Amino acid sequence: MVPTWISQEHTLWFPLKKRLFEVFFHAKIAYDTPMQAYAIKAIFIFFLWALFVGLHLFFLQTFLYFELYWLDIVMHILGGGLVVATAFYINQSKIFPRYSALAISHPLTILVAFVIVWEIFRYAVATYIAPNYAFDTTLDIVLGLGGGLLVYWPLTSRTI
Repeated sequence: MVPTWISQEHTLWFPLKKRLFEVFFHAKIAYDTPMQAYAIKAIFIFFLWALFVGLHLFFLQTFLYFELYWLDIVMHILGGGLVVATAFYINQSKIFPRYSALAISHPLTILVAFVIVWEIFRYAVATYIAPNYAFDTTLDIVLGLGGGLLVYWPLTSRTI
């Protein structure tokens, strides 16, 4: 039984309400077009990236990364999850059909490349390198990969 507010197609928020209903109640609702489902997912992932980058910049400006050491751990886990979610939905939407079947476009391959490139970038622009830099970098890579795996497993085990 679909609630009455779902059937109000004349509202601007209808696609978002439809998607939220699916996510929270695990119900399947047929979309008008396949791209409508991917558009809603793309908007949601864009919002999550904007929130993630905004939090990162806020933590840098307020020096919270230095005061609360565990924020770095949380941000690496969330970052790995966002990379996998983005790669998964781009792959699933077949925006780039020639590359969707290649191993290089697999979300976990993209995650490994992204995490390593991020750590190289961080080393290249670092103004301060801690004495335990090798341990911190290794931990960051492991946490990023772990966050990606935490997101990849539910995405491939059932349809969200």
